[in-house]
Amino acid sequence: RALKTIIGISIFLTIIAMTIVVLHPLYTRVDQAVRSIEAEALGRFEQKSGLSVSYKSLSPAILSGIVLKGISLKDSNTKEEILTIKKTSIKYNLLNILHGDMKHAFTKLSVSNVIIKCSQEKLAGYFTSSENKQEEKNAVTISYVEDLVRNLAFSVPFDVQIKNVRFVYSSGKDVYTIALRELLLKKDTQATSVFLKLTGYVDSNISTFGYRSAGLTYRIDGNLMNSISGSSFRLMVGDYKKADFSVKYQEFLLNYKDHSFIVRTTRNFFPLNMRVLLNLDSSTLDA
Repeated sequence: RALKTIIGISIFLTIIAMTIVVLHPLYTRVDQAVRSIEAEALGRFEQKSGLSVSYKSLSPAILSGIVLKGISLKDSNTKEEILTIKKTSIKYNLLNILHGDMKHAFTKLSVSNVIIKCSQEKLAGYFTSSENKQEEKNAVTISYVEDLVRNLAFSVPFDVQIKNVRFVYSSGKDVYTIALRELLLKKDTQATSVFLKLTGYVDSNISTFGYRSAGLTYRIDGNLMNSISGSSFRLMVGDYKKADFSVKYQEFLLNYKDHSFIVRTTRNFFPLNMRVLLNLDSSTLDA
């Protein structure tokens, strides 16, 4: 029996050793490819945005993906921290990476535990050159915004899942918090639409309410079309238990078509149904 045990352990250790020998060159190749992509992407991002990105650790799991921990986003000039991310993982197809097919290499991006902090004073600092900003503002059209949304939603060739994000904005003693419990972007196979789901809550602690908290929960789900026009969503708002002031549950349908939003309730609302049409071209509101 002892001999069988020794033989069994020996075979197991031999298999482990062979696996390490075979996979080590593969791991090295994947690691080099990942770090090359990472350096190029971070350099391009800092050049275009004026923001620098750093992280505490990057660990490619050879068969499944990449995990980054302790990500920090800072202003390149002031070195002031704007955003922190505890963990990000990117799943990939190993064969596509080895064949150099980077377009189809990555399959899913997951981000968790994000904190973004901003104050009125800091935000004002980003808009110091008023003339240039006014020119940029004049250049922003409805079509430009539609193209921006389309590029953000459809340019990433994989599913995106983001969890536990908090955006905290302060103005003097007033504090506003927008929390995102989950954001999910999932493309269909033809890339004609993206399923979008957002859940979270909004909270505030401001002088208007005597510095007592006021907030609500929200959930948005629906389909964002590649053409943007024709997109439709459900919006649900409800009671935020941790707030002193909140709202009762209500559900709305949102449709966007030809530069117009249509919002209507799906339940009785005081006790009437509500329908609102917002035309972005004429800036008119009909109810």
